[in-house]
Amino acid sequence: TGLQLEEPTNQLTGFIGWNSIQQHEDVSKLLCTFTIECHTELVVKFEKDPVYYDLGPLVLPIAAAGSDTVHATFEPAGGEVHAFEAPITELVWLTPKAGVSLDQLQKILRETVEDMNEKAKTDDTMFGAAAGRVIEQEKFVYVAGWSSLAVSRRGSYRIHALTL
Repeated sequence: TGLQLEEPTNQLTGFIGWNSIQQHEDVSKLLCTFTIECHTELVVKFEKDPVYYDLGPLVLPIAAAGSDTVHATFEPAGGEVHAFEAPITELVWLTPKAGVSLDQLQKILRETVEDMNEKAKTDDTMFGAAAGRVIEQEKFVYVAGWSSLAVSRRGSYRIHALTL
């Protein structure tokens, strides 16, 4: 979870790993059964936690704007974890241009992710990459982990260089 550094929009992006969409829905249903008293008790506990004083003022204005939830299955499985463990995580939403199929885009993404993960084995500035098809929409999500923002901007490694 983190705030955007490039093109900042006060948008908070978070990823939660689920085994399935059903697991996500089941947990959401369980959470929605909390009574108002229980929810209030959880909020009060959070507000008393020292982390609230650092995180709360950043999250509250963002959370007030609402949220979008999408689901994706990353390839390679677990590859996204390496990207999320990095000091900088690059996040790119990719929608194919007119005349480009989802299959074509997926093929290029797979090749790029495989290449980046191979290079990450010997390049300690790279933490790995993964990409996944968004289930609810006609697009993909790509993540890559980097040691710094400057390193993430190296032209030869950037997914943005893939112009379809």
